[in-house]
Amino acid sequence: MFKKNSILAIVANGILYINTKKDALSKGDAPYQKNKLALIKSIFYGYRNWFKKYDYMAFSDTSERKRMNNKYQNKLLDFIIDEVGNDKVLLVEDANPYHLKLHEVYTKRIVSFSGIKVLIYALKMLIKTFKIKIKIDGTEVLDKIKNDNNLDIDYISLSRHQLTYYLCMKLLFILYKPKAIFVTDHYSNYPLIKAAKDLKIKVIECQHGLISREHPAYNFDININSSYLPDFLLSFGDYIVNTLKDSRILDVTQIVPVGSLYLEYMREYYKPKTEIKSLFNNYKK
Repeated sequence: MFKKNSILAIVANGILYINTKKDALSKGDAPYQKNKLALIKSIFYGYRNWFKKYDYMAFSDTSERKRMNNKYQNKLLDFIIDEVGNDKVLLVEDANPYHLKLHEVYTKRIVSFSGIKVLIYALKMLIKTFKIKIKIDGTEVLDKIKNDNNLDIDYISLSRHQLTYYLCMKLLFILYKPKAIFVTDHYSNYPLIKAAKDLKIKVIECQHGLISREHPAYNFDININSSYLPDFLLSFGDYIVNTLKDSRILDVTQIVPVGSLYLEYMREYYKPKTEIKSLFNNYKK
């Protein structure tokens, strides 16, 4: 279950989001959709797709959508979903900050993550209301990290969020029984990945941006509990194999180069404006 090792996920989340998601750290919540009415409304986005059977599930958010061939495609997942089979994959999409109209998106089977958010919130309130204590081992380590980095993290609230997130995802996976799940990064999905792997479900990460030897989520100085990490990484290219050859996150045999739909599309169709061309010409030798 989500015991001592959960401390790893909490600390990692805290360090990785120190500069970009301070509000989320202090509250233990995702920073998206602060408008509660919009959150409730989005629960019904593609709701009919919940009532079908799927072999696979995928998790992403609306920020990954780009307009290609007159439809908004998820630049990381849609070409993979096409290969696997459109009716075999359910895409659970977080609204960042809102969902596009269903007829505008390319994905066939899509639902909103908002319903899961509401369930997570309800469970957190139950735990808080009934004063259910969450034991956290290694608080002295967390306190040292907080003090050394001048962080303002409520790790009790954050651990409560992690635990309820884990429980909700485990329930979802028990109900749908996917053979594998796809995520667009591992480091913001530790509870989701843990829930899947506790149920022997394979986890596949799709590269979403630059991965380098300086990326903190892919370069740890210590060995990481593999139950929080993906089984495979689908990468943009072969260079990732060399980049992560000394990584403690993945073995090179777990990295599968598949390319990038969006990068290929941009290379084929993107025509830079004259001003941009001129700007780059100034830096040519």
